Amino acid sequence: MYSRKVSAILIAMIVTGAARSVAVQVLFQIGFTQPLFVTLLYLLGQSLALAVYSVQRWVGSKRESLQRKERLGILRSNVNIDAGKYVDPENSERTYPEVTPAEVTNPKDDMSTEDDMSTEMPYIYMSSDDSVQGSVTGLTERSRQAIEWIHRIPYYVKPLVPGFFNLCNSAMRWTSLLYVKASVAEMLISGLELVLSVAVARLIRKRQISSVRGVGVGLVALGVVLVGAVEFLETSRARDTGDQASSSSEMSDKVIGIALILGQCVMSVLQDLAEELFMQEAKVPATLLLGMEGLFGLVFGLMLYNPLAQMMGASSLSETWKELTGNPSFVWYACGLTHLVTVTGIFNILATSVTSSMTRNVWKNLRTALVWAFALIIFYTTQNADVGEEWIVPGSIYTLCNFMVIVAGIYTYYTNK
Repeated sequence: MYSRKVSAILIAMIVTGAARSVAVQVLFQIGFTQPLFVTLLYLLGQSLALAVYSVQRWVGSKRESLQRKERLGILRSNVNIDAGKYVDPENSERTYPEVTPAEVTNPKDDMSTEDDMSTEMPYIYMSSDDSVQGSVTGLTERSRQAIEWIHRIPYYVKPLVPGFFNLCNSAMRWTSLLYVKASVAEMLISGLELVLSVAVARLIRKRQISSVRGVGVGLVALGVVLVGAVEFLETSRARDTGDQASSSSEMSDKVIGIALILGQCVMSVLQDLAEELFMQEAKVPATLLLGMEGLFGLVFGLMLYNPLAQMMGASSLSETWKELTGNPSFVWYACGLTHLVTVTGIFNILATSVTSSMTRNVWKNLRTALVWAFALIIFYTTQNADVGEEWIVPGSIYTLCNFMVIVAGIYTYYTNK
C-alpha cells in the first residue's frame, strides 16, 4: 500500500486533472475557441511552478538554518568548558578531549554543511532524505545501464527534453477537445497513455513487466477501443437518420480528434518518462523541472504561435488577445484556468516523482469517471447541452460498461507486480 503522502498526491492529481479538463471544455463551449491560446495559458501555468520552487528553496534554507543553530546549541550545551571536554548526552562517561572551548564558541567553517556536522557530532540524530525516489518494480542493472546517457546532458538543458514534448503534447491535447467530448477524450487519452507508457518503459527504461500486468494493460486497451467504437457508432447512427452532410462533417471531426489524441499520447508518455528519469536519476527538483518545461515551451510557443495560427486558419495572437480582453468573463476565467494548471501540473509531476510514469498513467484513468460526472452534473444543473453532457440511452450505458472494462484492467495491473 502507498503511504499517506503518496496517496494524497495521487488523489490530488486525479481531482485537479479532471477539473482542468472540464474547465477547458467549458471555456470552449461558452464561446472561446482558440486552442493555441489555451496552450499558451497551459504553458504559462506550468511556468508559475518556478515561483513555487523559489518559495520552497527559501523556506528550505530558513529551516536548514534553524536546524543548524539548534544542533550547534545542543553541541554547546554538552561541552564541559572547564574540563575542555565534550560530553555525549547518551553516554556521560564518553568524552572527546580534543574539543576545546574555542571550537565551540567559534565553530569551524567546515561544519557549515550537514554532512560535516554529522561527522563532527555523531550523537545527534541526522534524519536522512525521506523523499520517495519512485517505484523500483521491474528495474534491473540493465535498466540502470540503459539510462546512463542522461548524466551526460547538462543540468539546465535537461528540462528542454520534456519541455519540447510538453509543447507538442499540450497543443494537440487542447485542440482535440474541439472535436471530441471531454469525457470521451479523457478516457481515450488516459487509456492510450497507459498502454504506450508501458511500451516506452519496456523499450527505453528496460523496466520488466509481468505477464499479469500485461493482461491488465490489455484490458485497458480493449476498453479504449470500445470507447472509440461507441463514438463512431453514434456518429454512424446520426448519419443514417439525419442530415448526411452534417453527419459526414461530424465523422471527419471524430477522425481528426482521435488522430490528435494519438499524437498527444505519444508526446505525453515521452514527456512522462523524461520527467521520471531526470527527477529520480538526476535528482532534478519536481517544481523546478515543471517550471522550466513550461518556460521553455512558452518561449517556443510564442515564437511559433502566429505561423501555426496562419496554417490552421486561426486568429493571430494580437487578435486573440483582443477577443479575450473584450470579454471580462473570459479574462477572469483564463486567470483561474492558468492557476488551476499550475496546481494540476505540480501534482502530476509529484506523482511521477514518488511513483513512476507508468503508475501515474494507471491512476490517471480514474479522472475519466470524474470528468463524466462533472459533465452530467453541469448539464442537469443548467439544462444546457452546450456546457454539459446528457445521459443518453443506450450510448451512455455502453460508455459506462466500457469504462468498467478499463477499471478492471487498472485493478489487474495494480494488484500484481
